[in-house]
Amino acid sequence: KQIRADKQVKENASNIISITVTNIINKETMNIAQNDDKVNNIYVIVIELESKAIPNLFISALDKKFELQTLFVLKCKEQYMAYGAFKECGEKGMKIDKYYCSEWLDDFELDLPLTACSLSEIYTSMLAAIIPIVAQKDESAKEYVLRYGEVLRLQKEIDKLQRAVDNEKQSKKRFELNAELKKLKMELEDNV
Repeated sequence: KQIRADKQVKENASNIISITVTNIINKETMNIAQNDDKVNNIYVIVIELESKAIPNLFISALDKKFELQTLFVLKCKEQYMAYGAFKECGEKGMKIDKYYCSEWLDDFELDLPLTACSLSEIYTSMLAAIIPIVAQKDESAKEYVLRYGEVLRLQKEIDKLQRAVDNEKQSKKRFELNAELKKLKMELEDNV
C-alpha cells in the first residue's frame, strides 16, 4: 500500500515472505567524515522469498520510493543473492541505473573496505558484490558502473565479431576480422 503498487507489482510480490531493513550505513554508523554529498545513506534490505523467483518489478517499485542508495539481499531457503542498481542523486531526484545481481550463494558476506574514507567508497565496494569485475582503486561508483557497461558492450561486440570470423570463407577478409577481434580483446582486457 505504501508504494502504491499496481496489480502487476502486487502479483510479482506474492513470493515475498518478509522484508527487513538490516543495516543503515551512514557517516554516524561507520564513524567516517562525509566528504561528498553523492551518498548519504545506504540501506541494506533483506527480502525473504518462498522460491528463487526474483520479484524484480516489486524491488524496482520499492527502490523508486527510497531517495537513497540501496542493496537488496534476497534470501531463499538458506541461500542468498545480492541484488541492486547503481543509484545517483541528481537535481531531479534519484536516478536508477540497470539492476545487477550475484549468483545464489550458500553464504553471503559483504566485504567493506576497512580503510574507506567516504560512503562513496563503501557504496562502490557494495556494488562489487553484484558486478562481476573488480573495482579499481579510487574509482567512483559511477565510473565503476560505466566501465562495467563498456565491458558488456565489448563482450557483445567480440561475440558478434567472433561469429563473423567463424563464418567467413575468404582468407583475406578473415585475416582483417581477426585483427579487429584481437584489438577488441586487448581493449576488453584493459577495462577488466
